[in-house]
Amino acid sequence: MASPSTDECCSPPAMIAQSPGGAYERLDLEENSRLRNWKQGESLGRGAYGEVYKAMVSGRFMAVKKIPLDLSLNPSAAEKEINILLVEINTLKRLKHPRIVRYHGCIHQHGEDDPALLIFLEFMPSGSIKAVLNKFGPYGIGLVRKYTRQILEGLEFLHGEKIVHRDVKGANILIDAEGDAKLADFGACKEMEALQSTCTGGLKSIHGSVYWMAPEVMKYKAGRRSDIWSLGCTVIEMINADAPWANLREEKLSVTATLKRIVEGDDAPPLPEKMPSDCRSFLERVLVRDHTKRPYADYLLKHRFVAAAQDGATPARRHGPGASPAAKATEAWGSSPNSAPAPA
Repeated sequence: MASPSTDECCSPPAMIAQSPGGAYERLDLEENSRLRNWKQGESLGRGAYGEVYKAMVSGRFMAVKKIPLDLSLNPSAAEKEINILLVEINTLKRLKHPRIVRYHGCIHQHGEDDPALLIFLEFMPSGSIKAVLNKFGPYGIGLVRKYTRQILEGLEFLHGEKIVHRDVKGANILIDAEGDAKLADFGACKEMEALQSTCTGGLKSIHGSVYWMAPEVMKYKAGRRSDIWSLGCTVIEMINADAPWANLREEKLSVTATLKRIVEGDDAPPLPEKMPSDCRSFLERVLVRDHTKRPYADYLLKHRFVAAAQDGATPARRHGPGASPAAKATEAWGSSPNSAPAPA
């Protein structure tokens, strides 16, 4: 997976900073100075690589992630990590799409006691799909169709940008004030992986929570089709208001034993007992253990299970409003090898 070229971000200085703190000064981008006048509100939870808070910036609500920075790094190591961070920041900048939580900017929080990188994101007042399911129970099939389509639209865009999310699940899909779904929490995505080495403590969980993880991830590496498997698991989650693999959870296996069963088994997560035939057809297409036989997002958007959800919806395809030139330029990378007719 190719990372953005370094010429897309701030050029490294000619001199290496004399201390980790000095290196982190490079995160003080002038374009984000407006964010300095922010006020911290209540905690919204914990993301893949930092605590998330509600924030007020000049009368506007945002979400802010506080990512601890490690001042114990030697100057050379700190400089290297800052270069990586600047590339990751530019990755976030280019993720502009109706199905992706919007990035507003970042600032460096100074101080030896609590140094941090603060990433400001779009505030999503309805919380995550997981939080809604926990509070209100399973979604009706109409909402499952809608959110499945919207997640696919977000994945089609990401994959067109050569980015693999790697942690698709209900907890990482947020709902806005209009009731639309957006992908969030890119701490595990391929382009963001290097960020964990700069954060004290690193990522707090395995990339791709175990019950949503595609079987091939532990054997090979995560790819676009790994996100498709995780989407199928998320569909099960939305219908059942619970994590997939109920049979494994009932056995109360350890994380290691659960991973072994998912990776080495020959089955897929049990499907919900009650669901329409087009939903069953969709899940049977995406929960295929052989990742080479899983369709890509663009192909699945033609499936009748989600095609009906397009009626009255805001267009959010990769080549529609919000699509970037880079996405259009990578059609060969992001398109499916499958033929044009809509799948069953």
